[in-house]
Amino acid sequence: MWAVGRGVTWSIADPSIATIERASSPGAALRSTGDDGGDILVTALRPGTTTITVRAGSAIATSTLVVHRYAATNYAIGERRYNTSDDTNGRRAACASCHGVTNGVDQSPAIQSSYADDDLLSAITTGKYKDGSALRGVDHAMNLTAAEKPGIVAYLRALPPRS
Repeated sequence: MWAVGRGVTWSIADPSIATIERASSPGAALRSTGDDGGDILVTALRPGTTTITVRAGSAIATSTLVVHRYAATNYAIGERRYNTSDDTNGRRAACASCHGVTNGVDQSPAIQSSYADDDLLSAITTGKYKDGSALRGVDHAMNLTAAEKPGIVAYLRALPPRS
């Protein structure tokens, strides 16, 4: 168990899956909304499922944390697709050409944390969220090969949080 201050404590049921600590920088994966103003950082250690619990006085909230392992080959394919254009048909621009710019849409893990891998991939390839609403901005139905689909998810999950 880790105490944030002013009666707020965080804990992880299985600390062999992830650790939790006060973050030293803004944009941490989990943000404390308590009156202490602190950021919380969860660091994955191995694949598995565990529960994060936060307590503030008599109030208790829990959330399930699922840590996946992605193959290094998938990550490399996703990294190449994200950063490299092979725009032969008008739909193969590098993802970074929009997302990697200073004011680009944040798709780091802090933003994607509420999406399952399949939901994230569906949003990328269809241009629509799970509820059917369209992603804002340009037509976002990206053309990915079969190998790029698990690769782009692996790469996006590994991006550092943006502040």
